[in-house]
Amino acid sequence: MAFKNYYDILGLTHSATQEEVKSAYRKLSMKFHPDKNNGDDFLAEMFKNINEANEILSNPTKRKEYDDTLKSFEDIGNNSNGNSNYNPNNYPESTAIIDVLKSINEYFRLEKIANQKYIAKTNAGYIPKPRHFTFAKVLLSILVLLFLWVFVRPRYSSVTNITTNNSATWTTTQAATLYSEPNVNSTPLTTVSEGTTLTALKETNYFIQVEIYGRDSIQFQGYIRKKQIKHSE
Repeated sequence: MAFKNYYDILGLTHSATQEEVKSAYRKLSMKFHPDKNNGDDFLAEMFKNINEANEILSNPTKRKEYDDTLKSFEDIGNNSNGNSNYNPNNYPESTAIIDVLKSINEYFRLEKIANQKYIAKTNAGYIPKPRHFTFAKVLLSILVLLFLWVFVRPRYSSVTNITTNNSATWTTTQAATLYSEPNVNSTPLTTVSEGTTLTALKETNYFIQVEIYGRDSIQFQGYIRKKQIKHSE
């Protein structure tokens, strides 16, 4: 089993305090938590190693034993990398140790890759996702268009004849404008005072076509809004 440098795993120096160990563990355990790695095997292994490092370094007794072992590995590594007095025959286990050191280097190389993957994944979460049409959006658009059609459509429609029962006398309930067309934007013909008697001819959704008589003949023929007149009983 490869020897692991728990200080490097937590990003700490050998002189790190217990509070620094605790703080580093908290940050890394959140960063590499299984809920965030989407099943990535290497990130899961990282999380396992982080917990293992915290278990050793947060316990003073275990940390002392680990530090002694780590120092032995470092001394052997230093001798094998530059000490002219180093003789492999004096260390029959040196080949295995060197293999361990290589494994440690490989571990941290892979850790660097894992960090890069994590950063890329985190940054990808901030990339705006393309917006597509959804059923809810289409339905909302239809409702908005329907609303506009109901409330903004022209205030008149096709003219139909007044039924026989309604073609009697009508009376204005308030002062009203007589229009040339069933449209408030059409030409005003005259203003009719409250209580004026009218004869209804045709109607639309919002207007009634009426005739206003003088003493001898029709004076005006035009449209009055329905809400301004009532049918005389």
